[in-house]
Amino acid sequence: YVSIDCGVEEGYLDNPTGIWFKPDKEFISTGENHETLPEYQSENEQYGKRYKTLRSFPNGAKNCYTLTLTHAHNNSFRIRASFGYGNYDRKNQPPKFDLYPGVNYWATVNSRSNVCYEIIHVFPADTEYMCLVNTGSGTPFFSSMEIRPSNISTCYGNGSSSELTYVEIYNLGPTLVPLVS
Repeated sequence: YVSIDCGVEEGYLDNPTGIWFKPDKEFISTGENHETLPEYQSENEQYGKRYKTLRSFPNGAKNCYTLTLTHAHNNSFRIRASFGYGNYDRKNQPPKFDLYPGVNYWATVNSRSNVCYEIIHVFPADTEYMCLVNTGSGTPFFSSMEIRPSNISTCYGNGSSSELTYVEIYNLGPTLVPLVS
């Protein structure tokens, strides 16, 4: 599995969760690193450092993370994408943008508070892309991404994504809880 903390310079062990988070620079070459304002950073250990930094994408209509996983082809993965605006740009205007795993629309991100989305996605190859699309309503950004194997390929093994739920999720604990729509 892979855990990515966007905007950090070095990887770290998140002590409350025991999860190793990698910096996102090995997955994308565009964007800018930023810190959220201190008043928006949670002291709740459950969130760890994930909402203290982010990577924003002021340039380009579409910016994509390259996710290469061993034996990912035709296997399903649970992806958790987290976003915490934290007024990093001091505009106090959270952006609105679209999120795409590969070419499949997943969600429109539009939230003032820390939010994450989860999806079960079948990787059509060992490499897949997680893309942020600028819709003209502010600068897209990413706070963190977690990718875990899911054992439901037999149900969704046709090379497409199947979203289990489309809700804002605030429990960002160390385990991924199965969601049922």
